[in-house]
Amino acid sequence: MSLTFELLRIIGTPYYDKPYSSDIREDTDLFDVAFKNRVELLYLEKLRKSGKLCQLTERYDNLIMRHRETLITVERIAELLNSKDAPYVIIKTFRLYPAVPNDVDILFMGSDEDYPDAIEVMKQAGYVLFEIAPGQALFCDPRGAHQMRTDKKG
Repeated sequence: MSLTFELLRIIGTPYYDKPYSSDIREDTDLFDVAFKNRVELLYLEKLRKSGKLCQLTERYDNLIMRHRETLITVERIAELLNSKDAPYVIIKTFRLYPAVPNDVDILFMGSDEDYPDAIEVMKQAGYVLFEIAPGQALFCDPRGAHQMRTDKKG
């Protein structure tokens, strides 16, 4: 059986919380496949719930910490933008399953004229501006600016 198929049998789907296989095993190659497919935390959660998480515990702990930090970042940004009555939507950040996004995507819903003001609000709050292009800006939370990666590989 291919690793991808084995992984799918272990993690199931977000709509059916039980694995399709009772043969759940911890394996670094399976973890690598899960990582490439952005379901690494889901795989590790399945291992933890089945009592089979051992050698990948440190990776699990790291992902849980990153997940918590992402939630703090979302909360801080939401509080900031809400305090300025800025219209926005957070997109592509949350999943129906345990996951750690690479970033928090915020869609500014205000006018083009108000967009520069929104960027300035983020900068004044301490967010680090890395790049700016028409219609988009790349910021980093100042709590993690030293960890900023722009290659989007995990």
